[in-house]
Amino acid sequence: MPRKMLVSVVVLCGLLALLVTINTGNAAKSAGVSNPAALPGPAQTNGIETPDDRLAEVGKQVPGFGGMFFDQDGTLQVYMVNQKGPVSDALMASLDEIITREIGGGERLSSKGIEVLEGQYSFLDLHSWHQQMSPTVLSIPGVISTDNDDGENRLRVGITDAPGVAEAVEKQLSELGIPREAVVISEAKEVWPELRGRRRPLRGGLQINFGNFLCTLGFVAVRQGITGFVTNSHCTNTQGGVEGTVYHQPSASGTTNRIGQEIADPTYFTGGSCPAGRRCRFSDTSFARVPHPSGPAVTTALGTIARPAVNSFTWNGVDTFTITAEAAPVVGQAVTKVGRTTGRTTGTIQQTCANFNVSGSTITQLCQSRASFASAGGDSGSPVFRITALPNVTLVGIHWGSGGVFSPITGIQMAGELGAVTTCAGGGC
Repeated sequence: MPRKMLVSVVVLCGLLALLVTINTGNAAKSAGVSNPAALPGPAQTNGIETPDDRLAEVGKQVPGFGGMFFDQDGTLQVYMVNQKGPVSDALMASLDEIITREIGGGERLSSKGIEVLEGQYSFLDLHSWHQQMSPTVLSIPGVISTDNDDGENRLRVGITDAPGVAEAVEKQLSELGIPREAVVISEAKEVWPELRGRRRPLRGGLQINFGNFLCTLGFVAVRQGITGFVTNSHCTNTQGGVEGTVYHQPSASGTTNRIGQEIADPTYFTGGSCPAGRRCRFSDTSFARVPHPSGPAVTTALGTIARPAVNSFTWNGVDTFTITAEAAPVVGQAVTKVGRTTGRTTGTIQQTCANFNVSGSTITQLCQSRASFASAGGDSGSPVFRITALPNVTLVGIHWGSGGVFSPITGIQMAGELGAVTTCAGGGC
């Protein structure tokens, strides 16, 4: 079964630099290093529902449910605590019905059915322990990430190789009363947020420029009746908070290529579920209106993403993917991302609803996902999606970190983040 590798998050000012000489102050701001303190956050999540909360709903209805993931053949593997021997038809039918309702939104997740694995821990216990563990453990210097590891029926903590970090984590687990054998502590790599011709209409996957940096346009959307696009918060002049960042496509040329202006970028909150001394959000996203008030008219194509060949950033300007649905990612699913640097790359979901400290900053991104697709500087903002029946795709998130870390669409659309954004062709979903 797949092992979900944890990644450390380091804010790469990385967005790709356009000029040889860069104003380091602006670079720091765009990376989120010098932001002012964020406003206090909610005590917990103010009723915000995460993908792990939906899995917990399954656990409430199916005693012993321990989590689930897709194997390499596309079969849904479900952990059941102390499940030995054959599984009754009644249990299988119940699992299928409840997972379809609670996780699939009425749609069966796998045409290949469900297989049951023996698990040691219920998802309800793991979910509760993770909620206790994450805020305190992420406050320990050297801790990179925490996660409810769906593929292993365990919790996982990713750490640096600095002396004493593992011991400090183990001490905290003991104080919280979380069974040590329920938590895997493993060394993690650092994750950095990452950052080519003029194209109209605007669509997902295109190069955009702000200041001295390049990023990727995530997807065209409508928010509160305003047409625009979503990209990363770290692809703004100041990460978190609205300062009217001006965007160009593909690069600045007076007002000729000016396409939009940032109008939504929530500040980072503190307190509650946010670790002490850090600032948190559930997505690395911002929203820009199109066109810019002092720029030329700009056409957009809602629900479309540029469609180059696999492992290529060269695009004919015609072939596109069409967003027809949105859904939370599930471990083991195949996904694709399209970005201005590495183009179209593919991988599988390896983590969902993991909390990441962004190294080199005080930012913690809550309930993020990670996949095995390739990425590089300038790919920040890339749309992440599942191909259903070409050209149709289901949007699952927006990429922001090296190692395939991305914010799921469920986090992007939370209250307190960007909220309701319409992304699908024809105004659906």
